[in-house]
Amino acid sequence: MLKNMQDQISKIQNDWKVILKEEIGKEYFKKIGQFICKEKKNKTIFPTNEKNIQFFKKKQPFKNVKLVNYCSRSLS
Repeated sequence: MLKNMQDQISKIQNDWKVILKEEIGKEYFKKIGQFICKEKKNKTIFPTNEKNIQFFKKKQPFKNVKLVNYCSRSLS
C-alpha cells in the first residue's frame, strides 16, 4: 500500500507533492492507509484511489486551499 501511494504521489506536479511526501511516512498516515485497505475488502470506498490522486493533480494548489472546521461549531 505504501509503495503504491509513493508511486502515485510521484506523479503529482504541484505543491501537494512536497506536503504529501512529508506525511506519507508518518505513523498516523500509515494507520489510515491500513484501515482503508482493510475496509476495501468488504466495502466500497469513495472516492476511489484514482479520484483522490486526480484531485491532487488537477485541483487547487495547497497554498490556495482553505479549511473549514465544522467540528468547532456549537451543537446546542
